[in-house]
Amino acid sequence: MIKKILVFCIVCVWSVNAYSFWVWSPKTQKWKNPKYSPLATPFLQFKEGEKNFDEKRYKEARDAFKKLIIHYPDSQEAAEAQYYLGRCLEEMSQPYQAFQEYQKVIDIYPNSKRINEAVEREYKIGEYFLNREPKQWLGVSVYDFVEHPSIEIFKKIVEKVPYSPYATQAQYKLGLLLMKLGRYDEAREAFQKVIDNYPDTEWATPSKYQLAIATSKASPGVGYDSTTLQEASSRLDEFIKKHPDAQISTQAEIQLKELRNKEARKNFNVAQFYENQEKYDSALIYYKVVTAKYADSNYYLSSLEKIKELTELTEGKISKKELLRRKLHEQVAAKKEERRDLQDERYLEKEKRIMEKLEKQKNIADRKKELRQKKIDKKKEAREKALKRKQELKEQKKRKREETLRAAEEALAQKEKQAQPLVEQTKEAVPVVPSEISLEPVMPQVNENVQTPMAAEQTQSPGASAVTPQDPMISADTSKEPATEESGLLNVTDGNETNEVKQ
Repeated sequence: MIKKILVFCIVCVWSVNAYSFWVWSPKTQKWKNPKYSPLATPFLQFKEGEKNFDEKRYKEARDAFKKLIIHYPDSQEAAEAQYYLGRCLEEMSQPYQAFQEYQKVIDIYPNSKRINEAVEREYKIGEYFLNREPKQWLGVSVYDFVEHPSIEIFKKIVEKVPYSPYATQAQYKLGLLLMKLGRYDEAREAFQKVIDNYPDTEWATPSKYQLAIATSKASPGVGYDSTTLQEASSRLDEFIKKHPDAQISTQAEIQLKELRNKEARKNFNVAQFYENQEKYDSALIYYKVVTAKYADSNYYLSSLEKIKELTELTEGKISKKELLRRKLHEQVAAKKEERRDLQDERYLEKEKRIMEKLEKQKNIADRKKELRQKKIDKKKEAREKALKRKQELKEQKKRKREETLRAAEEALAQKEKQAQPLVEQTKEAVPVVPSEISLEPVMPQVNENVQTPMAAEQTQSPGASAVTPQDPMISADTSKEPATEESGLLNVTDGNETNEVKQ
């Protein structure tokens, strides 16, 4: 039961997905997926791809251009779509696939206005592969097993658009690449095509030089056939004579000197071979060739000595035994010289090591001194910074204290200013104190009509006398106002007035 339910769910999901992506077309009588179907016209399809390309959505643009090429291959927009398809792949870091799409523009749409741009982009892709370091696998270059992409690209440019301004450069770069890969015979053919097919271009001159170099490197070594070496030397001579002001003439002279030295060595070895075979006349011929044609080679002086020895031997001036003795003596002297040179070289090498060691020790000492001085300077700088910081804190505290005092003084002055009206009011309320003050006690005034508590008791008590003497401390002058506790002031008078106290 569970299996049936699971199968039913899978079928339902599949049917929903199929319904959402596939629809029946009455026109074509086929099921089609709208996702992979093009728009109604090639113009709208191209505009969709162009919009995605401008918005840098290269994957969507690639798909849109592919739809146009597949469904509208004969439309006017197909060539543009093919070109932009290469652009999309180039932006997606797929240069070789982009080259293949550009090549389709050249092959399928030869009348397209994008031909020159496609050729230019192909050439730049070829230069990209030419200048890129080859990938290594276990220390072996990948291009030892597969063809270099630049070879195919440059060959296609030369083959399909031979009159393009990039064809000459492609042919020259092809020769450089082949020579770099050690395929010197093919490189010679490539440079020769530049000279033959494009003689009036700026690439013809360096091609002549590179042709000579490739010819010299293609030589089989120091064999008896010197045709290749002679050809390379003649080509370099011709190049130097026709282009004395060229920038590569100096390099050509160096290469020519190496070639001549190689030819001189070949002839010198042949002469030694005949000499060892005791064919002295034949040996003299080759030694004389070295002295006659290769005076600037490293074998010129040795050939002169050999000519002198063999001439004396052939003329009978010395015997063969004497000649062998001379050779043995020369070999011994050469070995002694070699041993002496080796000793001198070892001594110089030892001295060099000692000097390097002393120099290294001196550098280490200077470095330590420099580090020590830097440490001292750093401590001094830190001390100065601390003192400066301390002084700044001190000044800051002083300024803060002054500001605090100034603020207190301002607050005090403000309070005094606010209290000034109250002081003036108080001065107005307080009478002026006379110069002479009576020291007699001021007695409170008592109204005669008012009886004291004691008088009231005497009056109320039976048998009291009708006349009661008054207390002198209670009697006071009625003309004066009584001093009250609320006033808080002493009742004082000057000397001209008298206190009337009833006895």
